[in-house]
Amino acid sequence: MEAPACDCGNPLGDEDFREKFFKTCASCLQPISDALAEGLAQCEGEASGEGYHLAFSGACPVQGQGEIHGFPVYYRARHDHVYIDFFPMNAKMGDPRKWPDSIYRYDVDDSDASWLSKEKSQQYIAEAAAQFQVFLKTGEA
Repeated sequence: MEAPACDCGNPLGDEDFREKFFKTCASCLQPISDALAEGLAQCEGEASGEGYHLAFSGACPVQGQGEIHGFPVYYRARHDHVYIDFFPMNAKMGDPRKWPDSIYRYDVDDSDASWLSKEKSQQYIAEAAAQFQVFLKTGEA
């Protein structure tokens, strides 16, 4: 019986998972791995400005945590949406303002938010921080 081989002719070895699932040798997988690493690096970053700082990374989803005007927030970009949810744990009891579930939701039409670039994430976070600052001053979401 002939040993299984990749399309390039390299032997696949004895690893069942490689024969069964990949049918590709490590040399042929390397460009895919490199492209994935490059794509992930383009999604990683930080957004900082007056009253906010968040760090984010990953893909499918791009996500992160930080603070906007002293409130902890969670950032997530996946499929065709960007969300920035906050947790008003330090809101005063009896505060008459209606706290929104998300301070920012954005539908991404032109690309897949699962691989959102660092620059786009920074843009959405800065807009959300400005929107939240208005909410804190006016009480309207």
